[in-house]
Amino acid sequence: MEAYWNEDKISLLAKHGKSFSFAGAILSKKQLDKAATLYQVCRILDDTVDELPKEQASTQIASFIQEIENSEINSKFQLSIKKIIEYGISRKILKELAIGVESDLEVSEIEDFSSYMVYCFRVAGSVGLMMNSVLEVKDQRASFPAIDLGIAMQCTNICRDILEDAQKGRTYLPKEDLKKVSLSQFDLSQKGKTPENLKKIVKKYLDLADCYYESALDGISYLPFRARCCVLVAQALYREIGVKIKESDYEVLCGRSFLTLKEKIITTLKIIPFLFTKRFWRPLGHNKDLHILLKGFPGVHE
Repeated sequence: MEAYWNEDKISLLAKHGKSFSFAGAILSKKQLDKAATLYQVCRILDDTVDELPKEQASTQIASFIQEIENSEINSKFQLSIKKIIEYGISRKILKELAIGVESDLEVSEIEDFSSYMVYCFRVAGSVGLMMNSVLEVKDQRASFPAIDLGIAMQCTNICRDILEDAQKGRTYLPKEDLKKVSLSQFDLSQKGKTPENLKKIVKKYLDLADCYYESALDGISYLPFRARCCVLVAQALYREIGVKIKESDYEVLCGRSFLTLKEKIITTLKIIPFLFTKRFWRPLGHNKDLHILLKGFPGVHE
């Protein structure tokens, strides 16, 4: 983790957050710098869990949570926290992210859909809320589409990374779904042809992602114009990964789906017509049922 403190934030974002880095070219230098600072904090939390031995990672994440809760603790991480707090980011929201990341150390599988949604909110919906602060969004109603975009992207990530996650001993598709199609004992870490029953589950969660992507687009006009264009591109790139998975007939155990530079450019050009739709300029209503399982969490105001 020490290398992250010394590495240039923009370079870190370009190396590990390729889709957002591509879309981030639309942002002002100030906005991109803020986004990179937030990304650095998120990356440190995430890679602490992924790269350190479990016991060491558990101790380190617990320490990070203490630093989030107590601003008096002095550390390099605290300095980064204080920077993003200056953007208007809540420590409560940042703590939710840390708790979500920490759960990767203790839970190797997710029991049910409710737990799945809470996990997606903590590790991704929370980031959507924090990005609103980075992008200087003023309208509180913008929290709804921000959460939804984070959840949609996380659904895409989970479907894309089934093989890699299983090889780390983690399964994010709800256990109740795997049981329903007799896949609870199937070894998802084995590279090869994807069972038809698993394809059905992947389809279900990519369809869920599409539902949340659409909801996010319904509220994209809450964002300032430049930020709106950036987020529009970012969501399109992530969503296209799901499209590629669908076009492969949901073959998620053959390898990780990703977009080439050519595909990113084509995907970006495809969204130009959306700039001339009402949704780009005027927000639509939000479906409260999308957040029914998240009531009581910080930032969920419905």
